[in-house]
Amino acid sequence: MSVQQPPSKSETQQTQAMPVAQPTDMYIQPYLKKLIPELDGLRKLQEAEQRIDLYLSRKKIDLHQNITQWTHSKFSDPEKNEVVRVFVSNTSENQPWQTNDDTMQLDQASWTLRIEGRVLSDEKPDDPKRPKFSSFIESIAIDFKPDNQGQGNDEDDDNETDDQTTEGPVAKKPKTEDTQNVFEWHADPNAAVEFDGIDVTRKGTENVNCTITLQPKGYTGEYLQFSPGLACIIGISKGTLHEAIYSLYKYILLNDLLTDNDETVAKESTNGEKVLVKLDSSLAKLLTNVQLSAGKTTLKLSELPGLVKNHVKPIPPIKFNYVVRVDESSTLGDFVFDMEVPKPSSPSAPADNLSKNELLLLNEYNTLSTAIEPQIQDLNKKTQLLKLQLNSSAKKYQFFNRLASDPVPLLQDYMESSSQALKVLSGDAGFNEDSVRRAEFYKENESILFENISALLATGRMK
Repeated sequence: MSVQQPPSKSETQQTQAMPVAQPTDMYIQPYLKKLIPELDGLRKLQEAEQRIDLYLSRKKIDLHQNITQWTHSKFSDPEKNEVVRVFVSNTSENQPWQTNDDTMQLDQASWTLRIEGRVLSDEKPDDPKRPKFSSFIESIAIDFKPDNQGQGNDEDDDNETDDQTTEGPVAKKPKTEDTQNVFEWHADPNAAVEFDGIDVTRKGTENVNCTITLQPKGYTGEYLQFSPGLACIIGISKGTLHEAIYSLYKYILLNDLLTDNDETVAKESTNGEKVLVKLDSSLAKLLTNVQLSAGKTTLKLSELPGLVKNHVKPIPPIKFNYVVRVDESSTLGDFVFDMEVPKPSSPSAPADNLSKNELLLLNEYNTLSTAIEPQIQDLNKKTQLLKLQLNSSAKKYQFFNRLASDPVPLLQDYMESSSQALKVLSGDAGFNEDSVRRAEFYKENESILFENISALLATGRMK
C-alpha cells in the first residue's frame, strides 16, 4: 500500500487570474474623438438615452402619484362628498301667552331647541341603510348667553326632567348655573349613537341668544383649508397638503414657468433639470413680505412645500348665532343651511375610472419594459464589446504610429521593458537590501515596481 505524497511546491499549480464576464475597459480616450468623427454622434446618442430614461422615470413616478392620489384621497373627488341640510328651530311650551290661566306658574314655561340634519339624496327617509345625521358630525356645542337666560323659577330645577325624544339624545338638566349655559355632545367611537336630531330643553319665558358650533367628521387632521390666494391658483379651497402641492406643480407646468437659468447651481448636480420657477403675478401673491422686499423673481422647486404650508390652516368648525324665540310656538324652517361633508368611508369602494386608466398605463409600461429589457441588455453587451475592440485598436494605433514616426527610441524602450519583465519572471531581478528598507526606494522606483507587479499578476505568479 503506497502512501500518496503531497505535491511539492514546484508541482503546485498556479492560480490564474479570475476572468470577468463583461469587459471593464469602457473608457474612450479623448484623442480618439479627433480621429473618429462618429464618436461625437455616439456621445449625443448616449446623452439622448439618458434624457429618455429620465423622462420615462419621471412619468412612471407621476403615474404612481396619480394612482395614489385618486385611490387613497378621501376628499379630492366631489362625488365622494355628501350635502347635509341642517335645520335649527325651537318650540315653546306653557308660555304665558299660550294659556289664559291666571294661576299659571312661570316655572312650567319651557322651550326646546332642536338641531337636525338630513342627507340630500334619493334614498327614502325610512330606508334603514340611510346614513344618520350623527354619522357626519364629530361634536356639537351650544353656548347660551347667561345675560339673556330666561327668568323662569329655578327653585325646582333639580326635580324637573327634560322632555325626551325618540330620534336622538336629549340634554339632561344641569345642576349648576355654569353647565346650564353650555351644552356639549361628542361622538364616542366605542359607543356610537345614531340620530337625525338632537333636542335641548330649558325653562324660561324670555328669548335666549346662543352660539352653536358644529364640527363635521373628516374636517380634522390631513384635511385643510387653503388661503384665498392659493385657492385662486389651484381651483380648490379645501383638501390635503399633497393635493395643494401637486395642483400647484401642475399649474407651474401648464403655464411653462420652469426654467434652468441659475448660475449658482451646477448643471451636473441637477442632471440638466429645470429647478427654478418663474414667479408670475399669481405666484408672487403667495410670497411673504420679506421675500417680496428682497425682490425675488424666481423660486426653487424645493421651496414649493414650504410656500404652500404658509397658505394652509385647519378647517374651522361651523359656527353661527341663533336666537331661541319664546314668542312663537315653532320656528321650524326659519334657519336652514347646507354643509358639504365627506361620505362615510367604505372599504369596498371601487376605484374611479381615472385611477383605473392610470393603472392600465402603468401595467402596460411595466409589461413593455420587461419585454424589451433583454434586447437592451444584448445591445449594451454589443456596445461594450465594440468599445473594447476600439480601445484595443487604439493601443495598436498608438504603437504603430509611434513606430512609424520614431522607431529607434520605441524599440529601445520596448527591449528594455521586455528585458526587465523577463528578469522579474525568472527571479533574476534583485535589489540592494539596504535600499529596499528605505521608503525613498519605493518613491523613486514606483513605475518599475508597478510594471513588475503587473507582470507577476498577469502570469499568475502573484495571488
